[in-house]
Amino acid sequence: MQQYRLTQEQDILRDMVRKFALDKVAMRAQEIDASAEYPHDMFEALRELGLFALPFPEEYGGANSILSSCIAVEELGRICYNTAYLLIVQWVPFGAILSGGNAEQKARFL
Repeated sequence: MQQYRLTQEQDILRDMVRKFALDKVAMRAQEIDASAEYPHDMFEALRELGLFALPFPEEYGGANSILSSCIAVEELGRICYNTAYLLIVQWVPFGAILSGGNAEQKARFL
């Protein structure tokens, strides 16, 4: 079996997302799960951390890395699946725009 190591950037990302999840998400996880309401503050926090762009090309501010995206989801999901899911549901429409959007749409939305 092939051995694989995370890059230094991926280690830093993992540690950053883990710290965010423990410091900011953990105290709200039960409330987020119980309320069944969209946690706008968590959305904004994830956006500010730049996590929405992870799987997309660098020209759109991303890391061009599905593995980095999985690392972020895993670290958030350990604490609160619903917060991790905020990332996943954003990637679907962004991915559609990346694949099928024209230059104007890509510039506007990505």
